[in-house]
Order: sequence, then C-alpha cells, then structure tokens
Amino acid sequence: ALNAARNDEKGALEGPDGETLKAAGSELWRKVERDPDTYLLSRDEFALFNYFRKQYEKTPSNVPIVKKAVARFWDNYREDGPASKT
Repeated sequence: ALNAARNDEKGALEGPDGETLKAAGSELWRKVERDPDTYLLSRDEFALFNYFRKQYEKTPSNVPIVKKAVARFWDNYREDGPASKT
C-alpha cells in the first residue's frame, strides 16, 4: 500500500489498503507523540513516517516533534544498526 501511495497510483489511499495505511500512519504518530524525545523509528517506520510527514506537520506544534524524530533516525542510522531493523 505504501509503495502504491508513493507512486501516486490513482486511489492509493482509497479502499482497504488506504485505510490500513492511514491507520498505520496514525498509530505510528501516536508512538512518536507518546515518546517525542526518544522514540527511534525503524527503517520501515521511517518510510511510513516520511510519507505522512506533511500531514503530521499541518499542526504547528507537531513540527518540532517531527524534526526531532527525523534527526534522531538519521543520527542513529546504520545499515546494521537499530534504525535499519524492519
């Protein structure tokens, strides 16, 4: 579903796959929001987070949380490290 949405295929966020993707994006945001200073995204989570990033940033108070989460991912990214786990 994420690949279809990324490729902007018509209806990517419609139907069951779209609902699943939206639900996963919402759940991921709740995880980050619960622990905004320490939550470390996995590679798969980061891909999903990045897809929904603009949506998360629509709320101005979320912008610093988003920026920290992205920076923390890249600061900890290693091909064999925690941020690489799927």
